Amino acid sequence: FPAEQNYVEGSFSEGPAPMYGYVADKNSAVELKHLSGIVKFALKAEKEGVALQKVVVRSVEGKKLSGDFSVDCQNATISPTNSAGNSVTYNLPSNFTLSTSEDSEFYVALPAGELGACLVEFVDAKGGVMVGSWSAKKLSAGIVREFKSVTYKAGANCSLPALEEEDDILEVPYVTVSGYVKDSSGNGIAGVAVSDGF
Repeated sequence: FPAEQNYVEGSFSEGPAPMYGYVADKNSAVELKHLSGIVKFALKAEKEGVALQKVVVRSVEGKKLSGDFSVDCQNATISPTNSAGNSVTYNLPSNFTLSTSEDSEFYVALPAGELGACLVEFVDAKGGVMVGSWSAKKLSAGIVREFKSVTYKAGANCSLPALEEEDDILEVPYVTVSGYVKDSSGNGIAGVAVSDGF
C-alpha cells in the first residue's frame, strides 16, 4: 500500500488498490479480490484562491496504513510487516486550487480492516492546515466510503462522520486490470475467466 499516492480526478491513482487471486490447482479460474478500501473526502474553500498541496491520513492508534503487508490468500486476510507505516500522503498537482462553489474530491486507498481513530490533514501551499478526525470501525475491501463535504479553513479542526457499514457506499471507480495467465512452462493459457470479485 503506497505511502505516497497522487491525485487523479474522479478516481484513485494507479497502484494504491492492490488485488489478489488464489486457486488450489491450475485448472481453476482465478478470481481477483480487493485488499484495500477507498475513502473519499470532499472539500470546498471558505474563500477563493486557496491552493491545496496535500492530504495526509494518519492513524491515531498506530494502525498500519501503508507499506508492505503479507497476504493470506486462502483466508483473504492481510497483515502489516515491520516496515509498514501509519500514514498516507496524498499529493496534489502544483497550484491545485479549491473552489468555493464545487467540491474537490480525493480518493485515498487504505488497507481493508479495522483502522480505528484516524486524522486527515488538509495542507495548503502556505503551510496552513485543517485537521479532521474520524473513526473507522472497519473499512471493507473494494468499497468506497464517502464523507460529507467540509469547508477548508486553515487552523480549523472538524469532526467527520463515523465510518460505519451503513454509510453511503459507492462503487469502486473503474480501473483496468491487465496481465497474463501462464502454465508452468511459461506458455499463455487462453480463455481464462478473470473477475475482481464483485
